[in-house]
Amino acid sequence: MIKKISICMIVKDEEKNLRRCLDSLQSLLEQDYTELIIVDTGSTDSTVDIARDYTENVYLHQWNGNFSDMRNISISYATGEWIFIMDADEELETPSELISLLNNPKLKQYNTIRIREKNLLSLKLNKYVFHVQERLFRNDGAFKYKGTIHNQPVYKHPVLTEEIWLMHYGYINEDKDLMEKKFKRTASMLKKELEQDSEHVYYRFQLARSYMMHGDEVLALEEITKAYESMKKQSKELLIQRYYVFGEYARMSLSVKKYEQVIEICKEGLAYNQNYLDLYYYMGYAHLSLEQREEGIGHLEQYFHFYDKYNKNELDLSNFTAVEMYTLDEYAYQNTLDRVISTFYKDKSLVRNSDSYQRWLNKLQNKTMIQKLSAQLFFIINDYNKLLDLYHDVDEKDRFPFINFLESLKNDLEEEEKKVVELAFSNNEDAYGLLNRIRLNEARSKLLVEFINQYKITDFVDEVIIEFTKYLIESNLLIRFFKRLDSITIKKIVKVLIDKEDKNDYFLESLRIDYKFNDFQNNRVFVAVASVILLSIIENEGNKININNELMDIFNDYINKGIEYIQYVYNIERIRLIYSTLTNKEEQFFAILYMANSSLQNGDVRNYQKYILEATNVYPYLSKMLKVYVSNILELNIIGKT
Repeated sequence: MIKKISICMIVKDEEKNLRRCLDSLQSLLEQDYTELIIVDTGSTDSTVDIARDYTENVYLHQWNGNFSDMRNISISYATGEWIFIMDADEELETPSELISLLNNPKLKQYNTIRIREKNLLSLKLNKYVFHVQERLFRNDGAFKYKGTIHNQPVYKHPVLTEEIWLMHYGYINEDKDLMEKKFKRTASMLKKELEQDSEHVYYRFQLARSYMMHGDEVLALEEITKAYESMKKQSKELLIQRYYVFGEYARMSLSVKKYEQVIEICKEGLAYNQNYLDLYYYMGYAHLSLEQREEGIGHLEQYFHFYDKYNKNELDLSNFTAVEMYTLDEYAYQNTLDRVISTFYKDKSLVRNSDSYQRWLNKLQNKTMIQKLSAQLFFIINDYNKLLDLYHDVDEKDRFPFINFLESLKNDLEEEEKKVVELAFSNNEDAYGLLNRIRLNEARSKLLVEFINQYKITDFVDEVIIEFTKYLIESNLLIRFFKRLDSITIKKIVKVLIDKEDKNDYFLESLRIDYKFNDFQNNRVFVAVASVILLSIIENEGNKININNELMDIFNDYINKGIEYIQYVYNIERIRLIYSTLTNKEEQFFAILYMANSSLQNGDVRNYQKYILEATNVYPYLSKMLKVYVSNILELNIIGKT
């Protein structure tokens, strides 16, 4: 039987990719009219063995440095009516569509088939680059490739564009080793070709892209500028065919923040092709970066218009085969929507009415983003009843992130307007409702106690925690609040209040007068607060620290209450067996000091000094104060014995 399609591949050291690629072709390979041809160019891994699991047509040809030569060797083995070019780092996502096309009588009218490809750039961000490419060619004996690198097919018209999709895994930027290997290989070959023809637009364009993928933005811009200058020397007919240079020139200029240059390039490029949606995207972002918001929004609206047309197959892509479009993935789309609506929030004059704003929101798919951007709308139009309804629709698990987002929006309001928002939410029977009742009521002690007993203020952002803690300080309820928190949370709150609100003196005074009772909770809270105070003093003063009597009084209490705390928490009789396994270094520090004091009480000064040295090594931050503490202890011990 005459073969209908020959799948032709060239491979080298592709054991990581090849089986995934060939498995994606399985339904096509099961057709009796399909043949698979694989030319290996010198693999040293298991590539050839994997290939032979799928086909007998595996041929070995040594790599000669020329991609087109290798491509042409692979197609020389083809006996099918059609040649389908695949690479090992690709995957056929829509085999059924290809099989359907091969059985469609309309195929007789065409010589070349264009299909679509997604180039995966980032697994973390789910980011892709899209392009259309000629991949199926009538095997007429004359079809071939040309070009040493980035080989180009010499194909015949008429051409059909089909909804057949490939996934390409060869440019995942998280794979640093892969990207470095590809960069070195590709850049060196391109430079060699450009030595022969320095005005070659396509090779210069590809060298610029290689630098960009490698993270060399300045060099990339230099090369794409040269490609642009070479392109401009050519006839208008050739220039129109090379308009893809405009897209990369604009993208690379945007990456180095040459915004005016981006705008000029995009305008020029769109004069040659008004469907080039990437150029609207780049121009929109450039205008927004220059605070030219109305122009930026206008161009991004055009980007969304062409984005929708592309996805409805209403965009003429016949001239897009050399272009990789960077703005067609979900990541670009959603982030651009976020940027547009955030711009509306910054400049409320851009919002003509809520309906126009809602039209943008309707483009969104992510529920969390819809809720956040809807909240922005309701702040813009001062509709706090709708904002409250939106709040009630938020899932319980997303409630506090949403509250914290509302708080960030509320910070932009005038004080009177803030009160209006707080009043709107004060009737809620939840933590946020009670927080807003506390804000609105000057006699708030009872409400604060209610909050402490029911809710966790630590679910809120730092600014709210600071505000709440100030209310507690005013009402003399801070210690009561701290006793309901774990030590780590206490330390975080104290640290925030010292750093952002300059509450160091307040806490120093509190340590002197508020912790007289020697019980577990008082000691635990004292140690947590004192720890932050002492470490903050050391952090701020360093080697210039003034260790005065007042500071040493706090340090002495810190040590004594810390040792008391250890005796509450652990079986103190077995502390020598377990202290080295304690993961909390501060607790380990107190345990060692407990053993040091026990040794000194037994008259064992040598063992005491050994434990002190160990404590210093375990918790070196307080070593200067510990040295004074030990000196005083030893002096008292000697005097006591004389």
